[in-house]
Amino acid sequence: MVRSNAMREKRSPIAKRAAALGLGLILIFSAAPALCDDSAEGPSTLDRTFDAIVLRPLGAVTLLMGAGLFIPAALLGAPGGSESIDNGYDVFILTPWENLVDAPLGRGYGL
Repeated sequence: MVRSNAMREKRSPIAKRAAALGLGLILIFSAAPALCDDSAEGPSTLDRTFDAIVLRPLGAVTLLMGAGLFIPAALLGAPGGSESIDNGYDVFILTPWENLVDAPLGRGYGL
């Protein structure tokens, strides 16, 4: 019994850290199936929360910046005809509006 206690004390700190890291990785990867996303149910609560707290305010900022950039884009594109103004409107105003207002909460956004 004395010998086993002496062997425990002689372990290097690196070996202890490696054992703790290995145990931690085993616990993390064993829980991975519980963390997988089931796409049949739709967006999760986390996706919806992230969308409402982070992505929607960023979308509002994008819409405001697009509205500000649309004016010079329309002035510079006016000599090209109404098609270039329509393209600028689609890029700077319509697309951010659709992402901000018309999109369902928790929609992908490429995440």
